[in-house]
Amino acid sequence: MANSLFSPLQLVMLSALCNVAAQLNGSYIKQGSCLSPTETSSWLSPSGLFSFGFFPQGNNRYGVGIIAKKTVVWTANRDDPPVSEDVALYFTMGRFILVQQSQNLTTDVFNVERFVYSASMLDTGNFVLYDNDFRITWQSFDHPTDTILPGQFLSTYQELFSSKSESDYSTGRFRLKMQIDSNLVLYPANTKDFSFNSYWSTNIKASVIPITSFEVTTLNLDPDGHLYLLGDENFLVSAHILSNLTQGFPEKQRLYLMKIDFDGILRLYSLSLDGKGNSSSVVWESSKNRCDPKGLCGLNGYCTLNSDDEATCECPFGFKYVNPSNRNEGCERNYTVDNCSNKDRTIKYHMTQLQHTWWENDPDSVDHMKTKEECEAACLEDCKCEAAIFKDGDCKKVRLPLRYGRSSVNNSTVAYIKWAPPTPGNKTTGNKNQTVIPVLAAGIGGGLAAILVFLLLAYWGVRQHEQVKKRKLKEHFFKQNGGIMLQQLQYQNESTVEKAKIFTEEELMKATNNFNEGNVIGQGGYGVVYKGVIADAVFAIKKSKVVDRNQIDQFANEVVILSQITHPNVVKLLGCCLETPVPLLVYEFVTNNTLFHHLHDEGCASSIPWNMRLRIATETAEALTHMHSAAVHIIHRDIKSANILLEDGYTAKVSDFGVSRLFSPQETHLATLVQGTFGYIDPEYFHSGIFTQKSDVYSFGVVLVELLTGAKVVSFDREEEDRNLSMYFLSAMEDDRLYTILEPRVRYEGHAEQLRGVAELAKRCLRIEGAKRPTMMEVEEELVQLRGLNIENCTTIEIGQNI
Repeated sequence: MANSLFSPLQLVMLSALCNVAAQLNGSYIKQGSCLSPTETSSWLSPSGLFSFGFFPQGNNRYGVGIIAKKTVVWTANRDDPPVSEDVALYFTMGRFILVQQSQNLTTDVFNVERFVYSASMLDTGNFVLYDNDFRITWQSFDHPTDTILPGQFLSTYQELFSSKSESDYSTGRFRLKMQIDSNLVLYPANTKDFSFNSYWSTNIKASVIPITSFEVTTLNLDPDGHLYLLGDENFLVSAHILSNLTQGFPEKQRLYLMKIDFDGILRLYSLSLDGKGNSSSVVWESSKNRCDPKGLCGLNGYCTLNSDDEATCECPFGFKYVNPSNRNEGCERNYTVDNCSNKDRTIKYHMTQLQHTWWENDPDSVDHMKTKEECEAACLEDCKCEAAIFKDGDCKKVRLPLRYGRSSVNNSTVAYIKWAPPTPGNKTTGNKNQTVIPVLAAGIGGGLAAILVFLLLAYWGVRQHEQVKKRKLKEHFFKQNGGIMLQQLQYQNESTVEKAKIFTEEELMKATNNFNEGNVIGQGGYGVVYKGVIADAVFAIKKSKVVDRNQIDQFANEVVILSQITHPNVVKLLGCCLETPVPLLVYEFVTNNTLFHHLHDEGCASSIPWNMRLRIATETAEALTHMHSAAVHIIHRDIKSANILLEDGYTAKVSDFGVSRLFSPQETHLATLVQGTFGYIDPEYFHSGIFTQKSDVYSFGVVLVELLTGAKVVSFDREEEDRNLSMYFLSAMEDDRLYTILEPRVRYEGHAEQLRGVAELAKRCLRIEGAKRPTMMEVEEELVQLRGLNIENCTTIEIGQNI
């Protein structure tokens, strides 16, 4: 958005600062740096392959973006008009701004709320902004325009939009979307995600997706040109290729990039980096037929291929181009007529026949006819019919405008377009007889006053209607999400225990600053967690991605029961909001991140001493024992280090009951689709679909191994047979080499009896047969005993010692 920000004097000062400021500080762009189209026009990546800055866009006009080998791969503010030569880009006061000096107008290049301390143009083609702790606050890879580079990915719900033309990089006519059903789909821009509008898709069927039902699908491009869809339930941990669009290419010294071109075709380009061979070539494309993209020729137009197989847009007889200089904008009738008002038949209509041509309108009617002549006559007699499409005995009558027109000699479809010759009433004469009609001033004033009153009443009515509509929608969601059931259950339960509070949407929007991204404190396959402040108290507010409408009664029951759990090692559920499309859950806020963060994140590894790890394991076991032995049993189903929160004193809190299930005392198991996190899932549950309390025991056993080894549950740095941590650990136990896989801090601080005891307990938890695993109560009791060992009489582990 442009605004007037600087005075002429300030512009002069900025220019002077730019002239003396060093452009780069090492690999970082620092405050005071600037660019102009005619002098220093870009900042280069270390290798010089990529640059960020100005690029030509028309005659003495420029855009701002990222360029690779003269190819624009990302565009800033792409729908703003190109800028002239007197523009400069400044990095000042924590912002990147374009200053149009002749007009004293400024435009922010990036939409970043936080102060930017430095920036980098990386060799990956990613332009990155940092805060003063060198944390990334914004990166171009998260905001693609029409191109994907190696290492970049397009995630679920993300879209690419084509450019308007080869030289105009503003938003064009087509879009590529990564859908939640794991399909990559091409659509015309400004259309809904209906199959009717799509013209290319990866066509992944639900049956090919593994039973774990991936929550996240991404389009990925590797440096060798391997373009593929990756499905993953826990993002880069349980990765599985769903579809290979390409297999990769053997050529070296090439840069591959994927782009949705202005003509609506998705293409993979190969750019030469060594100056040899073709500088740029297409190695894969979504379609060879240039007429495949729907909407290429606009409304009423149709696409046909010329002798060079290039797409050409044509208008049917009786129509003209909306914009003769751009035939892609469609066609319109070259006369005005209302067919159904011609009851006295004063206008004679005709039909134009177009062989091998069709449009894809939803028909007003479909009649079965033997010949195309019958179809033509039927449309001519029907005053509402403006065109007819005949194929294989089906006659489809349609009205204007006509959509998605194509012509191909390989198609037997025949189209009939109704038209009428111009009549005298349709022609415009040059006689401009002007008649002056006297109007009283009082009449005008009265009329204006009446209009004003009408507009005010209409505005008030619209506001009232919108408020009523909004209230009814909230009531609909409240009922749909089980609000009435929840109120009934709370009423039936005596108030001897604290009830879950039912929050309003306004309360939680205010608490989270309208669910601002800056308030996000965690996210995963099942939803996003926001930090919120209500009445000076801090809460964690979970916004789920989806909700199972078949489980609404169960959901309401779970809210009542989970809100009554008061165990010190279970995150307290405080309430919910049911006025939104999916329920929002409000939990107590836990301050010290997750166990996963403290075990695995860079800078935190080995930060927790052994005695504290053993306490965390014991507290987690106590929480699970409490849930398993409650009057209504609770099985968590997603125990992992990322779902064990830690308070400032490293007290463990079990969290995230998004896939938990409740059991009556008579129930021992439940058959369901497998859910959980790869690496933690009970293999018996994975193969049978039946989970029990012993499924939680297996997952807890994996957490014990994490605490012992400090290793990630799945790691591609280990040998293939050892990538799964459970298999890696059990193999080490079998070979009596436990000491070789213990985290160094654990090995030096731990005592042999304790470590061996915890390892043997983890081994029993990881037994393939659930019946042979201990219960969580038995696990808790054994951990308490191990913590209580007299460590003064225990032996420590020496380097090279087996335990």
